[in-house]
Amino acid sequence: MIVRLDSAADTELSTAAAYLDIQQVGVGDRFIAAVVLAGAQLQAFPNSGQKLGRDVRRIIIKHFPYQLIYRVEGDEIVIYAVAHQKQRPGYWRKRVGPLR
Repeated sequence: MIVRLDSAADTELSTAAAYLDIQQVGVGDRFIAAVVLAGAQLQAFPNSGQKLGRDVRRIIIKHFPYQLIYRVEGDEIVIYAVAHQKQRPGYWRKRVGPLR
């Protein structure tokens, strides 16, 4: 399986890493490494994330208050959001459509 970030999720990842690096140098790099590790977990176990709807799932990023919102689409895992768990809950829903 291939893990791919939607363009909006890619922007969110960069923005969050830059913000974390401003707070403390090096934390942004650790955040990116944690996201890569979560992506590797998804490759091995695509359905391991918590179900949010029929085909939308989330996985929590270890040691950070962020989550990956994703969907398995054929042989791809598409990440639609790198979302903070406490800020703007559910804003990403319009990206994935109805949660059924």
